Amino acid sequence: MKIALTNVNYASKIKPARSKRENFIFCLLTSLLLLGLLISPAAAATEWKLSPSNPVVGDTLKITGTASPGENIRAEVTFEKKIPVSGGKYQLSLNNIKIPDGKDNLFSVRAEGVRNLHVGVKKLIWINLNADASKGVATISQAHVPAWTYDILIDGDALSGKSPVSLRVSASQTLKADSKGKFEFSYGTSSMPEGKFNIKIGKSEKTIDLKYRQQKPAADFSAVSTSGYTPLKVTFTDKSTGSPNSWKWNFGDGKSSKEKNPVHIYDRPGKYTVSLIATNGAGSDTESKSCYITANVLKPPTAGFSADKTSGYTPLKVIFTDKSAGSPNSWKWDFGDGKSSIEKNPVHIYDRTGKYTVSLKVTNGAGSNKATKSSYIDAKVLKSPIAAFSASTTSGKAPLIVKFTDKSTGSPNSWKWNFGDESYSTSQNPRHMYFKAGKYTVTLTARNAAGGTKITKSGIITVSKSRWY
Repeated sequence: MKIALTNVNYASKIKPARSKRENFIFCLLTSLLLLGLLISPAAAATEWKLSPSNPVVGDTLKITGTASPGENIRAEVTFEKKIPVSGGKYQLSLNNIKIPDGKDNLFSVRAEGVRNLHVGVKKLIWINLNADASKGVATISQAHVPAWTYDILIDGDALSGKSPVSLRVSASQTLKADSKGKFEFSYGTSSMPEGKFNIKIGKSEKTIDLKYRQQKPAADFSAVSTSGYTPLKVTFTDKSTGSPNSWKWNFGDGKSSKEKNPVHIYDRPGKYTVSLIATNGAGSDTESKSCYITANVLKPPTAGFSADKTSGYTPLKVIFTDKSAGSPNSWKWDFGDGKSSIEKNPVHIYDRTGKYTVSLKVTNGAGSNKATKSSYIDAKVLKSPIAAFSASTTSGKAPLIVKFTDKSTGSPNSWKWNFGDESYSTSQNPRHMYFKAGKYTVTLTARNAAGGTKITKSGIITVSKSRWY
């Protein structure tokens, strides 16, 4: 006997037409549905054995045993599955079911937690059989299924709120021992689903757990970091698929490891090729990455720095920026005013006037270096500005437009203009229009944080009368 169950599909859906004639044919087809799983032992068999004892999908199973010479033997195989429910319906599809020749074949499907049960078998056309459930249980049984390769569909409606549905599929066949009472049977499992199958030969029962054959792994890995200075610490991570259970790393520097995710330190400079052999029960695979790790010699750094400003008035805020080369990992600043910092890019405020020499010492694992800039920062005392201004023109006919320009020294930051005609401005360089004839005195007050000064120019603007004003 031989049956191969493949391509289990819970999603396919078939709704063929059904008739009494089809039901009769179905009786002939379904009898040998699972008899290919049956091994030909004897009803009176006292001994039979299975080889291999722990089969995987794709193995050829062989059963041998003894019974009375010429004795008819009843063999039965049963398997159960939990079928998920979707939209109130359950469904199990079995494709390419191979039914061999047999005698007195009996096939049955029992569904629990259902409202009804439908079994469809496709040879050249779909043949269907249906049964309503009683107290949530529905059963369909048929006999005399001819040898063929079939597609089988088992589906129906589940009870409300029931999931999953339990399916129990059984097949039995009558076999006959030879004249010496021996029986032997072999069949392939390449098209069978994984799972537990109960085999009953006569009164003797055994359960096999058919599993998919393990594939050898596909080796792969990553690393952090792949370049740096010696001593370079690298963390390797196994990325292999296929469930390996042993690992062998070659780090390319004469060192190796059997850990899954090893940490390795490269003490010498160079480019290193790393390989990983990943292994499981089905075999091994090797992944090699050429020149994957680059370890460089660390040299002492070369100090360098800049500042966003090098002169100004106290309190003078200066932002210093490290410009050192050679990957320093520590910094020591001397700002020249008795203050220091170990930040990489510090901010410093000079409160007193003076010229300050700034130095930076940088260090890494290979050594240190120092840069000094003499009189780099010039902090000055802020004094009150000295107000001064000019005018683009000082005479003309009304309306007269005059542009005033601030000429004050000492960095003023606010201005107040009095144009002598009861008009004012706070712009640094305002424009003003005189509408009436007359002589006008202009005053500018310039200020900063230290104070302010004022300049007045009497009668600086002379406006003469026009025919319109």
